[in-house]
Amino acid sequence: RRATTVEVAPGSSFELNETRVATTGRNVLAWHWYDVNGTPSHTRLRTKLNEALEALDPIGVVSSVRMVAVSSEDDDFEAMRSLLDAQVRVLWPLLAEEPRRSDPE
Repeated sequence: RRATTVEVAPGSSFELNETRVATTGRNVLAWHWYDVNGTPSHTRLRTKLNEALEALDPIGVVSSVRMVAVSSEDDDFEAMRSLLDAQVRVLWPLLAEEPRRSDPE
């Protein structure tokens, strides 16, 4: 696992975690990050800090983990990264939505 920076729109980028899973016959490349009330972070420490700061807000804290992944029978992780990058750009409006509360207000 490693951190990587992704440009999701012109002039807008952020860091996320990249995980490679190589198995016999199938490989997976996954990107994930944390979201606290609409603020993305790739580290658990920063996420916990964001949660602590947001806990002071009377509305409360809504946090989630966001993940996107691609799989392939090939070992070409660079091609998988390019595909994942393109898909994240297309899906970004949905992925960037603020997490929704699961409990009624």
